[in-house]
Amino acid sequence: MARSAKSALVLCMDVGFSMSNSAPGEEAPFDQAKMVIQRFVQRQVFAENKDELGLVLFGTDETKNSLASDGQYQNIFVRRNLMIPDFELLEDIQNQVQPGSQQADWLDALVVCMDVLQKETLGKKYDRLNIVLLTDLCSQTSADQLDAIIANMKRAGITLQFFVPFPVDDEEEEEEGDDEGGGRSTRQPPYGEKV
Repeated sequence: MARSAKSALVLCMDVGFSMSNSAPGEEAPFDQAKMVIQRFVQRQVFAENKDELGLVLFGTDETKNSLASDGQYQNIFVRRNLMIPDFELLEDIQNQVQPGSQQADWLDALVVCMDVLQKETLGKKYDRLNIVLLTDLCSQTSADQLDAIIANMKRAGITLQFFVPFPVDDEEEEEEGDDEGGGRSTRQPPYGEKV
């Protein structure tokens, strides 16, 4: 019987204070992202596959990651290292993943996720390495190392998926795509805060 493909995936969730903001009557992006993660992990647990899953939170009040030093990579917490998802992870997400009162650079969080993947898959065979980033994109980002980050992800064979847990207004995107700025989107969160 052929062995199925094994992948390593790090879920990277923004829990910073902006994720708790929402318009009256709308669900906060934090709650939407947490629900997406819970449902994904449930599926993984019940499917009993051998894929390994890690969880990194950013915007946390605490810092826990191997890159944190000299004021860098702060407010990023490696909640769970790579391992087969189980009911303990589901309980942890339900009971321990809470909104933070800080903000963290999502690119820094991405670097921490890459570090987790590279260190914990060293010497092991995986068919896919993935990072799934759930954020409202409202935190400050320093893009000075963006090219190096992209190059390192490509070299390591890591794929990145963004999940932006709030509705996107199609009309607003079309209008912004038609501006004279080269079609570059400057979309803001629906609750009107400037990024």
